Amino acid sequence: RRSLKQAESARLAAHLRAIDENLSHQLLGVYHALLSTRERRAHWNETDLRTTAVRRLAALSDAMPGVRTMHVLDAQGRVLASNREELIGRSFAERAYFRDARDQRDAAVLYVSPPFRTALDAWALNLTLVLHDAAGGFGGVVTATLDPQYFEVALHSALYAGDMWAAIAHGDGDVLLFSPPREDLRGRNLAQPGSMFARHRDSGQATTVFDDTVALTGERRLIAQHTLRPSAVPMDRPLVLALSRDVAALYAPWRRQTALYAGLYALLVTLAAASLWALQRRQRAHDAAAEAQ
Repeated sequence: RRSLKQAESARLAAHLRAIDENLSHQLLGVYHALLSTRERRAHWNETDLRTTAVRRLAALSDAMPGVRTMHVLDAQGRVLASNREELIGRSFAERAYFRDARDQRDAAVLYVSPPFRTALDAWALNLTLVLHDAAGGFGGVVTATLDPQYFEVALHSALYAGDMWAAIAHGDGDVLLFSPPREDLRGRNLAQPGSMFARHRDSGQATTVFDDTVALTGERRLIAQHTLRPSAVPMDRPLVLALSRDVAALYAPWRRQTALYAGLYALLVTLAAASLWALQRRQRAHDAAAEAQ
């Protein structure tokens, strides 16, 4: 039983590392696309923003399957350019991805927003870089909205048993998605005291494996978690990957094998006891016959 748990824990962790490698390349590509857009923003005038910038953002988002939208926002949060032309002119000053960048203003940081419902009614999160104006002050942001469907494909590819699920959460605990989908858990916060998410975060380790009850679902799971923070991408918050198996389903083959062995042992004991009883009966009969003579 211990060997089964150890082997399954190692397998879950290995699959998470494979997902990490896949998504790290995607995050690095988005980061470089945002850097490139930020560099070009300094050379775009009002006409360029309505033409050249829109075409460039459309080309970049089309080239990256994990990106839904790309925006350039001014210092007031108004969309100056976007690959989604219907969003140009709208204000997103209330969005967390804009507020965090505006309040902290660190141009060296890639801000990772908590998951939220977008203006196009999709559940997603944003990666954002700060823009500085000519005077060095806050000049707005360039931001990309990640497509959760891309991440779901990556997660689903790691499911090798029917009792499994995979998930991605923001580093502060908000759930981005589950695979298979769990709409009732989308947006819920995992960072509850004593939760496996909190234990993973507080451990300081890149990968952990726990066998315990999931706070949100009440299920007993073997769950591996991995912190996704590529070294080449200066994210202010990581993403946390999770891959788990139902403990009852995991140990079902072991229980069947144990029951089979127990049944065979019981049969052996029964046959041995019956043989011993028969032998003793014959011995008593033999002794009785000897005394009668």
